Amino acid sequence: MKNILKIFFSDLKSMKKNKVVVFIMVGLCILPSLYAWVNLYACWDPYSNTGNLPVVVVNGDEGSTFNDKYINTGDKIVENLKKNDSIGWVFEDEWQANNGLNNGKYYALVKIPADYTRKLLTLASTDPQKPNIIYKENEKANAIANKITQVAVSKLSNEIKSNFIETVYKESIEVINDMGKKLEENKPQIVNIQKVLNNTSKDLDKVSGHINDVNSNSNDFIAYIKTIQDDLPTVLDMINNLQNIVHCSKNLNLYTKQSINDISNNLNNDIMQMQNTNTRIKELINNLKIETNNNEKLDIADQIDNLYESLNNSIIVQLKILNLVYDFSNNAGINNLMNLLKSVQDNTAQRTEILKEIINDINNNTTKEDLNKSIDRLYNLSSETGDLLITVSNNLYSNTLPAFDRILDGLSIGLDNIDLMVETSKNIVPKLNSISNFAIATNKLSIKQANELNKKINELNDDLKKLIEDTDGFNDKNVNDMLDLMSKDPELISSFMSSPIDVVEEDVYDTVSFGFGLTPFYTVLAIWIGTLLAACLLKPEMDEEDKKRGKIKYHQEHFGKMLTLLFISVIQALIIMTGNILLIGVKPDNLFITYLFTMMTSLTFTVIIFTLVSMLGSVGKAAAVIMMVFQIAGSGGIYPIETNPEIFGILQPLWPFTYAMAGLREGLSGAIPADVFKNLGSLSAFILIFLLMLLIKKPVNKVASYLNEIFEKAGI
Repeated sequence: MKNILKIFFSDLKSMKKNKVVVFIMVGLCILPSLYAWVNLYACWDPYSNTGNLPVVVVNGDEGSTFNDKYINTGDKIVENLKKNDSIGWVFEDEWQANNGLNNGKYYALVKIPADYTRKLLTLASTDPQKPNIIYKENEKANAIANKITQVAVSKLSNEIKSNFIETVYKESIEVINDMGKKLEENKPQIVNIQKVLNNTSKDLDKVSGHINDVNSNSNDFIAYIKTIQDDLPTVLDMINNLQNIVHCSKNLNLYTKQSINDISNNLNNDIMQMQNTNTRIKELINNLKIETNNNEKLDIADQIDNLYESLNNSIIVQLKILNLVYDFSNNAGINNLMNLLKSVQDNTAQRTEILKEIINDINNNTTKEDLNKSIDRLYNLSSETGDLLITVSNNLYSNTLPAFDRILDGLSIGLDNIDLMVETSKNIVPKLNSISNFAIATNKLSIKQANELNKKINELNDDLKKLIEDTDGFNDKNVNDMLDLMSKDPELISSFMSSPIDVVEEDVYDTVSFGFGLTPFYTVLAIWIGTLLAACLLKPEMDEEDKKRGKIKYHQEHFGKMLTLLFISVIQALIIMTGNILLIGVKPDNLFITYLFTMMTSLTFTVIIFTLVSMLGSVGKAAAVIMMVFQIAGSGGIYPIETNPEIFGILQPLWPFTYAMAGLREGLSGAIPADVFKNLGSLSAFILIFLLMLLIKKPVNKVASYLNEIFEKAGI
């Protein structure tokens, strides 16, 4: 150990003797930090400046008419974009826009076609056509800028769709409200239609009796027939009113079908989101059990409590939707799903109470054994919740969705039957009128002719009685149900259908900016570059005369020179991280862990790079550069490793960058003890492996020396 320190201090003295060397060493210590600082400063918050990205908009929309009202969606889009500063929107005609896009003046072009509004309004018809917004981008301008403009255009499209759905539903519900008012005005006549038909049937029975007595009471018979004729216009007027109501009801059924389909899709998405939330809760409960720091436990408990609140809010929304449908349909399958959701809600309430007990236990420093019992109870209840959610999902597909289909089918069949009934009634009225005329004209005919008339009346009466049987279910309750459905608030329904669910985003770790997230990558890369530069400038071995004079052994020389490189690398790392904090504005969550991994990274990289250079010479330097290239692409520093080609995901665990960056993330964003120890252990493993390579340094040195001689002889 004495000789190792002797070599180290000897190197320091040699540096101090020459002012040029001192100047170079100072520059060598500062240079890597500039690499990290410049890159972090450049990409600290690029997405706050997207308002400077020029995107040209061409509005060719000619507009269209809806409910006798002229609408031009393109003009409204342009008006809203002028108020939107998230992108640098520019408005030009088509020629200027395309010319600017091709010349690189604009990053992207958004064109609203001439038929945009016309196609958009067809969504409220029985023959919808999907409208298009044409998007072009200048692919050679900038890859990231194109992705930003794509997101902006996608967001614009979603806002247009949401606003249009809200407007269409509002207009439709208002029309339905007007229909409901007309239906309510004619409610007495509609409800009494069956009573009128019964009276008509009885009258026909009387007509038949009168025909039998035609010869003896012809004058009374004629007077009675005229009475029936006087009633026929009233019957026809009632039938026409009923037919109008049926047509209105069919339109209502169309909107109801669309609404129930939307509700089905939203329920399915909500249940999947609830399952994902419950899975996240179970993960946090496990973390709660592992965590040793009370403050961290309280933070995890707070996250769990927020997720419980989110889960409970989702259940409340679903129960409100299902309750509306159940009030209308009284379906057992929907009621069963509501009961299951209420069970999940009760379960969540129990878990909230247990969580409060856990928080009190943490604050009161309850024993770990008692605390873990409460956590296990909470985890078991969460597992029960997961099973309940699976049952909810199965019930949705097996009972609820088929129940929605049966509701829609029942409405359609009922309206078709009523429509058929009304059409039959309209056909009967002319027959009644012609029979009455026929009866008057044939009053003085013979008994034979009177009997033929009686036969026709009996046939007509049979048809009328069949019609009465078909309309037996059409009563006051049915009309009230339709009136209730047709009197919903347009603002409430349209707002709900355009956006039935609000997503609340909560940050798990408070990363203030894009550049903050890149700090681990550029810091680790700068440390590697700095260590490699120092290794290239410093000699990895002593002069032979000094070795013999000082009786320096092989391993002492190795570790002594490595200590010199480590000294410079540690200074570089400290300057890099301190500058990140003081100059760039990085605010670590845990300063100790941040500097711990900064030093550990410096030590690991020094051992790796020095071992390669001291063993392989120039080949070792090239190997260190190759390792750096692969680690930049394949350690998941900028993009998730899952988005890279598969080979990079396979190699990722083999690179020290992976664990150095992961450790710095723990210090910067919030530490999980298990992950801290895992990354420290992984970096220690790299140190141990490359230290053991000292055992094969001599034989490898011989091969490396031979290669270096060849390079020297080649004069390159």
